[in-house]
Amino acid sequence: MKNLKDVLAIGLIVGLMSACTSSATEDFDDINGNVKKKTLKSITAINPVEIQESLSSNFFYDSDNKLMKMSGTEGTESISMDYKNDGTSIKGGNNEGDSESFSIEELYKAPYNVYETGEVLAYDANKNPSKIAFRDKVYDYETNTYSVETQIAEMTYDDKPNLYFATLESAGLVEILDGVSLDFGINTQASEIIKARQLLPTNNLIKVVYKDADSEVLGSLNIDYTYDADGYPVKGTGTAINDENETISIDVVYSYN
Repeated sequence: MKNLKDVLAIGLIVGLMSACTSSATEDFDDINGNVKKKTLKSITAINPVEIQESLSSNFFYDSDNKLMKMSGTEGTESISMDYKNDGTSIKGGNNEGDSESFSIEELYKAPYNVYETGEVLAYDANKNPSKIAFRDKVYDYETNTYSVETQIAEMTYDDKPNLYFATLESAGLVEILDGVSLDFGINTQASEIIKARQLLPTNNLIKVVYKDADSEVLGSLNIDYTYDADGYPVKGTGTAINDENETISIDVVYSYN
């Protein structure tokens, strides 16, 4: 499995997405009940030796608990982003004075870009995407070339509320996704917003199994969470294993407002 370090680090630290036919808010409330919605304050890798870089993200809110700013560090590099929600995208400028606009889809990456290029094939009982087909570059040693193959990611989730949901809601993203109707064959929304809606989960990802076109296992990612009294993860321990039985693990700590 190539990019094993990226698979683990991104799978643990970045919010993953899923979907259904009703609104995102209705799905979250139906599945998780009357749970407390907690916004993230920070996400920190506490033993980044395996990935040779420190990783952290911090979130800042206004007096109405609306997300206003995100900052992060990766090794010796740091970046911060102030942004505003214009109803279709997130616009902001970084700490170097550069301004940029990017779609919701670009805010989220996942192992092997599953959620960036993938197509949902099945959902579990809690409306989380349980099977996704995705495209990946495969190297052919005989021809010294790459080819693009469709592979499969099978996902398993816990029964706790998606730890990113309230933060996404505070950023105005959930409001955008609530306006996406998946019940009709014709949709006027931007394709990246529709895809984000289709991939927004109600629970937390705890396992991914990667398979090739012949259903041979390429590798896996397993995440074990420690939860607080409200059912939100305060620590995640993840282990990625490739097809040669090589492993990498990392611990991540979550704090909330």
